[in-house]
Amino acid sequence: MDPLGGGGGRRGRKTWRMEEDMNPGIETKIDGITYRSLLEAKWAVFLAALEIPVLYEPFELAGYIPDFIIPKSRLVIEVKPALTVQDCTPALAKIKASG
Repeated sequence: MDPLGGGGGRRGRKTWRMEEDMNPGIETKIDGITYRSLLEAKWAVFLAALEIPVLYEPFELAGYIPDFIIPKSRLVIEVKPALTVQDCTPALAKIKASG
């Protein structure tokens, strides 16, 4: 399975377009991991291509589940189909409330 969509674009890869590709409801399975969205799966592929080791949805904090963490740095990565900082406000409030 080509998680990036294949075809078109440069080097046989599909050109990503925000409006078309960010459907939060498409579960996508790659290398035995089922991601809740196609966007999360694309980020997993991107991080793997950069050889950045991550854990997917490793724990829950008072109703908030981070999408990825980078274990060695303890960085949390939250993937959202947002175009502006204001689009991220609801997710940020949930993260802050989790403690």
